[in-house]
Amino acid sequence: MRALLRRLFPPQSARPAQPPSRSEQGILRAVDAAPHNLLWPIADQPLSGTRLSTGEQEALIVVRSRVLSEACPTGLIGRAPVVIPRLMAMLRQDDSSSARMAELVTQDSVLSAAVLRISQSPLYRFRHQVNDLQTAIAVIGMQGLRAAIAAVILKPIFQERPWGLMGEASERLWVHGELQATLAGAGAIKLGADRLDAYLAGLLHNLGWSTVLRSLDLARAPLSPPFSEGFAHALLRARTRMFGRLMMAWDLTPGLARLGEELMSYAPDAVQGPLIAALRDADASATRTLFPLVETAPV
Repeated sequence: MRALLRRLFPPQSARPAQPPSRSEQGILRAVDAAPHNLLWPIADQPLSGTRLSTGEQEALIVVRSRVLSEACPTGLIGRAPVVIPRLMAMLRQDDSSSARMAELVTQDSVLSAAVLRISQSPLYRFRHQVNDLQTAIAVIGMQGLRAAIAAVILKPIFQERPWGLMGEASERLWVHGELQATLAGAGAIKLGADRLDAYLAGLLHNLGWSTVLRSLDLARAPLSPPFSEGFAHALLRARTRMFGRLMMAWDLTPGLARLGEELMSYAPDAVQGPLIAALRDADASATRTLFPLVETAPV
C-alpha cells in the first residue's frame, strides 16, 4: 500500500520560498499572536471560567460514553465506512491510470468544479491563465487532481445531518479541514514528516469533531455559549482521542495507523513527532486564520 500511495503523492524537493512582504509579515505575526479559538466549530466567543455548567457536565457524560467507548462508533460518521475505502481505491491507482482519472473529471460535474477551483487558486493562478477544464487539469497535474478527488469524496461526510450542533458546524469543519490539509502537507516538508500522511491527517482530523458533535446532538444536551475552559479542553481531548481511534481502525497508511495508536495509548499532548507537529501547527494556523475569537464588549 505504501509504495502505491507514494506513486500518487511522490516526495517533492522543497523549492526556495520567496520571503513575505512587510505587509504579509505583519499579517502573519498578527495571526500567530491571536488567541487560539479552542471551540471554533460551535463558538467564536472567548471561554468563560474553568468550572463546568450543569449542561456541560451532562454533555461530557454522553461524549465519554459514546465516543470513548471500546468500540469505534463509525455510525457517528455517516458514510465514512463506505467512503473511506472508495477514496483509498482511487488513491491506489498507479501512474498508468492517469488518463482514466482525467477522464473521470470530465464526467463528474462536482469533480470538474473542484479541479477548476484548485487551478484558479493563488497557487497556480499567477503561472497560467485557466479558462477551461483541460487547461485546469494540465495546470494542477496529477498531484492536484488526486487532491481534488480526495476532497470531493470526503466532503459529503461533513454534510449529512443538517441539524443541531453538527449541522451548524458542518461547513466550518470542511473549510477548516481543506486549509488544514494544505498547511499540514506543506509543513511536513519542513518538519521531515511524510507529506501524504500529513495531507490525509489534515483532511480527516475534523472527523474527530464530527463524532463529538453528533454525540451531543443525539443526547440533546442543553448547551449554549460562552463555554468554560474545562469543557473546551475535555472536548479537545475527546476529539483527538477519537481521531486516533479512527486512524487505527481504518489503517490508511502505516504512519497514520501508528499515530492513531500513539494517540490512543498516551495523553494526546504527550505524543510527539514530525507528523503530529505538522498537524498541530496546521490546526492552529487554520483556526486562527478562519475563525478568530470575537471579543465581546462589556455590558
